[in-house]
Amino acid sequence: MNYNYLNWLDDLMKQNMLLSQIIMRINLIKKLALSLWIAFVLSIFFPIRIYCQTQTNTPVKQIAPNLFEIGIVRLDSKTRTITIPTTVNMNEGQIEYLLVSTAGKLHESLLKTKAEPYHIQVAMLLLNAKPTPPHLYYKNMDKTIPGEPVSIQLKWKNGETEKTSPAEDFVFNIVKKEPLKNGDWIYNGSRIIEGTFIAQRDRSIIAIKSDIDAIFNNPISCKENENDWIVDTNFPMKVNTPVDLIIKLKSNDKK
Repeated sequence: MNYNYLNWLDDLMKQNMLLSQIIMRINLIKKLALSLWIAFVLSIFFPIRIYCQTQTNTPVKQIAPNLFEIGIVRLDSKTRTITIPTTVNMNEGQIEYLLVSTAGKLHESLLKTKAEPYHIQVAMLLLNAKPTPPHLYYKNMDKTIPGEPVSIQLKWKNGETEKTSPAEDFVFNIVKKEPLKNGDWIYNGSRIIEGTFIAQRDRSIIAIKSDIDAIFNNPISCKENENDWIVDTNFPMKVNTPVDLIIKLKSNDKK
């Protein structure tokens, strides 16, 4: 065999080995950077006293590339979405919330979830969503609560068929006799008062009425009378139907 060919082959193998080492180091740096970001978010949030709960370990777990679980909340860093497993709590009647936890205001919420509100908050922070600064709450008390725009979709199964609809489609205004207008909801991030994360204390997650202590609000419905909203009469699901609630952070969408 030609000696020059052997030298070339040897050089090629060394180059491939060097390239593999470089790729491994780049991946290691990426993982380290991600770990540092998670640690930074948790260091900010978890020193805060969580109402009626003691935190003993970090809840963030990577389950696949770009996919993480925070408790039962799933975060997709690529699509900038979080998915919350919920069930139908009410399929008729007056509502003031789209989603509360199972220990929340169940008498006035369309959906309920076993997910912890602070896990949802951590997921949003890991997507680099910005909570509304406290001074802006009080400045805008008589206006729309400020916050980052998000879309909210509901996904469920009707038999073997998977269905998806904007959450607004199932919220109806009895005075205007029309559904809530399709559009963005807002992430405002609730409040922290004397070390207590209020959304965790109240178990309020997504408000239809104006509620600065919920994690999310709707800029349209919060301007209306809170008694004007009911479950849409065409709501297609029975109580206790499993529903995935998908929140997409829109302010960080790539142009």
